[in-house]
Amino acid sequence: TLKPTEQGDQFIQIRYPFLAEVYEKNFSGDYFTTKVMDGGERLYVHVKKVALSDQYPDRNFVLVEILPVAYIDQQLRPLLNQTFITTLLLILLSIPLALWLVRQIVNPLNKLVHSMEQLAGGDIPVNFPVSKIHEIHQLSASFNRMREEVNFREIALAEAEERMRSVVEHVAEGIITVDSFGLILSLNGVGERMFGYDDKEVLGKNVSILMPEPYRSNHDHYIKQYRMGNGGASIGVSRKLKAQSKDGHIFPIELTITVIQQGGEDIFIGLIRDITERQLARQQERLASKVMENSLESIVITDTRNRIQYVNPAFCEITGYSFAEAIGKNPSFLASGRHDGVFYGAMWKSINEQGSWQGEIWDRRKDGTLYLKWLSITAIEDRAGEVTNYVGIASDITERKQSEERLKDLAHHDQLTGLPNRQLFNDRLTHAIIQSARSKTKLALLFIDLDRFKGVNDTYGHDVGDKLLIEIAERILGRVREGDTVARLGGDEFTLILPEIKEAANAVHIAQTILDHIDQPVFVDGHDCSVGASVGISFFPEDGADPGTLLRHADIAMYRAKSHGGSSYSLFDKEMEESAARRLTLEIRLRSAIESNQFFLNYQPIINGRSGEPVGFEALIRWQVPGMGVVGPNEFIPLAEETGQIVEIGDWVLEMVCRQLVEWRSQQLTLLPVAVNISTRQLLERDFVGHIKMLLQRYELNAGYLELELTETTLMKYPDECQSVLESCKELGLKIAIDDFGTGYSSLAYLKQLPINKLKIDRSFIIHLEENHRSRAIIDSVVHLARGLEMQVVAEGVETPGQLAMLRDLECENLQGFLFSKPVSAEIAAEILSESRVYC
Repeated sequence: TLKPTEQGDQFIQIRYPFLAEVYEKNFSGDYFTTKVMDGGERLYVHVKKVALSDQYPDRNFVLVEILPVAYIDQQLRPLLNQTFITTLLLILLSIPLALWLVRQIVNPLNKLVHSMEQLAGGDIPVNFPVSKIHEIHQLSASFNRMREEVNFREIALAEAEERMRSVVEHVAEGIITVDSFGLILSLNGVGERMFGYDDKEVLGKNVSILMPEPYRSNHDHYIKQYRMGNGGASIGVSRKLKAQSKDGHIFPIELTITVIQQGGEDIFIGLIRDITERQLARQQERLASKVMENSLESIVITDTRNRIQYVNPAFCEITGYSFAEAIGKNPSFLASGRHDGVFYGAMWKSINEQGSWQGEIWDRRKDGTLYLKWLSITAIEDRAGEVTNYVGIASDITERKQSEERLKDLAHHDQLTGLPNRQLFNDRLTHAIIQSARSKTKLALLFIDLDRFKGVNDTYGHDVGDKLLIEIAERILGRVREGDTVARLGGDEFTLILPEIKEAANAVHIAQTILDHIDQPVFVDGHDCSVGASVGISFFPEDGADPGTLLRHADIAMYRAKSHGGSSYSLFDKEMEESAARRLTLEIRLRSAIESNQFFLNYQPIINGRSGEPVGFEALIRWQVPGMGVVGPNEFIPLAEETGQIVEIGDWVLEMVCRQLVEWRSQQLTLLPVAVNISTRQLLERDFVGHIKMLLQRYELNAGYLELELTETTLMKYPDECQSVLESCKELGLKIAIDDFGTGYSSLAYLKQLPINKLKIDRSFIIHLEENHRSRAIIDSVVHLARGLEMQVVAEGVETPGQLAMLRDLECENLQGFLFSKPVSAEIAAEILSESRVYC
């Protein structure tokens, strides 16, 4: 054994110096082998430690085996060569096997790599190949499980994405995503429709294109501040602002913004609600609230148990109950007691079955007074169709109902006289006819038309005329029986229904009584407005079985009474119908007679009683009706008076007379005055004097050749009005005559005041002159009266020599009649002027 002592070191250095290097190595194992050089010779040294004893743990045997390298090479070279050759042969033989093995391993691996590349490329259905090699088979199976897992997750992700996309596209709100630079990343379908853009039009555009000013500028500033770290105050907060669509329409929206991180970048998600309808709904709610608060109609809202939840101020004003007094009560506390359970049962049946009811209902106010209201009740349902409330809207129609009753009364009664009007008259006449038919009794209908009323109305005005009508209505009412109906059809026309008449004499007696009372003098506002009446009478069933026929026949009979001079009655007979038809035909054709040149004038000479020479003419109008022949003035002049055409016809006559005088003058004939009949309406209705003056100037005529004739009745009816006009005519130089003198009721005082030049004695006195001494006495008196008033006298209707002789004896100055000449044409009148003819 060696101990690393000084002696041992010497030994090693002397005998085996190369061991010093080996000895100095501190090897941890039990042995080691190394190469060393010994004097240029390479040696293999193998050193092994062997423990000596447990008692001496620090002492060891060191076995050193030293062999020259050359020796070992010599001994091992053949073996190495053989081994090399053997190894080389083995290697050469193993290469094909290795290639085969590589192929068996690499090909499946290549397929696995290819499948992985397909999977990475998105080909989820790819299958990894199965291999016979266990490890590769396990790897392929793992890859297939991974593929299935990826496929499952891809499907789940796709489904989730589809659900999310469907949610995004079908939510009621618009959804927009924007990057941190304010550029639009996406816009859902609702947003597209809301703004009018296709998503392709807005992708990549600044979101400010969806905003009007000032939001657009503010948004750019907000984005800038956010990127600088100063924004974010509005994140997660709903804000109301304005948006702008593609067409420039600005609308209100509610915007809620959230932020997510994606790829290290902030992505803004905006939830956009178009609140246009919401704002409109709120406006409508506010408006409805204001309407209810300010409505003049009472509004009550109850719950399903009919307890009042709301009343508006109008309810409080109408009923007198306050809001607090009404809330919680059943509306039945307003009940008037006028309606029974049947009424309310029908009302609620309509509400339950039809959802509403409306009608008139009486209620009671807080002060106890009753009032009528128009009530509409409507059941309010929720979305499920369940009734949640009842709304009652009512208006106080008490005054309106009273007004309707008054209007109804006005609709059936004449406003002036209070008598039934035409509508109510027709209803009552229809009812009376039905009753008469059932009871088989006679019914009389009286048609009353006032005489000379038009003159009163035209002269004194409508106020006086209305008062006159009221007086006449009262006089008629004072002479009828209870149950009779007096009606005013319009104007000055009245009707009287007399049911249950035993015989015609009863109706005649009533008619005569009414005429007598109407004929009594009437003074209105100081004016003598006395009038007469013409009454036509028809009977059921003899003269008609329906209201229209009875009225028409009574009207025809009335015109017959009027044609006889008025202030009389006439019973209908069938001959009158023909006369009425002729009258209607004439009335229709009269409207176009002037335009059709159907009128013409004849001239009847007026003769001097002493010399027998003509001293003037009277112009007499005639009407040539096609198919009917010549119609005399006695037939059509009353029609013209009624229709108002008398003024136009009178003007035409004046114009024709002036033309004729000019024509005679152009023939170098000696002119004589021509008398023209003037109606009251023509004289008083218009600027008569101005019209005469214009004609005289136009035709350059001397006023002395024009003479105006007015009936005595006209002058005495309106003496004051006529006097003013006649005095103006006299100032022009016109002569004025009273026609039909003696038939009226002349006042000598007025006769003295009026500017009259001539009196024309009516032919009714001339006819009986030879056999009636009273007629002679009257004519004698008239002649002396005229002479005393410095007036001329003309006797009309002279037809016999005896009448002529007696008139000469009475010193009547001028004569007119068929004895001398019938009315002749203008041409024959010209011959009379040219011949200086003497007639007697």
